[in-house]
Amino acid sequence: MTRSGRRTGGQIVFASSRKGRFDLFRKTVGEGEEELVFESGEDKFSSNWLRDGSILFISFYGKAFYRLPPSGDRQPQLVFKSEFEKDEPHVSPDGRDGSPTTPMRRAVGVYVAAFPSFGKNQQVSRAGGGQALWRKDGREALLSI
Repeated sequence: MTRSGRRTGGQIVFASSRKGRFDLFRKTVGEGEEELVFESGEDKFSSNWLRDGSILFISFYGKAFYRLPPSGDRQPQLVFKSEFEKDEPHVSPDGRDGSPTTPMRRAVGVYVAAFPSFGKNQQVSRAGGGQALWRKDGREALLSI
């Protein structure tokens, strides 16, 4: 099973459970084999390919966001952790804001928060919503309701 693909510059990063848990892979579109980017003992799903080439992914049942550097020892860095499940964090094109979807009080809502801390969050959806993506100029988050 494969899930959660994100494409940039002729490459795609995706999660696949071919080893029994979801790990991150990268593939150049239309060429060769995919490359294992990161594996660990828990499921993880790619969310955003950041401007610096690092990959933002969610893990721990959506309660933690990690940033995987594009080079070096490639060890993930914890960006945000919560006691509540969050999903689909997307970072604005300028890299200053993120838009996670958060289940709150039995209703799902979309919030905009400072990146990388995900602090100072502000709800931007009034009647639910999810899978927010940023407009190319970074001025608005577009919601799927």
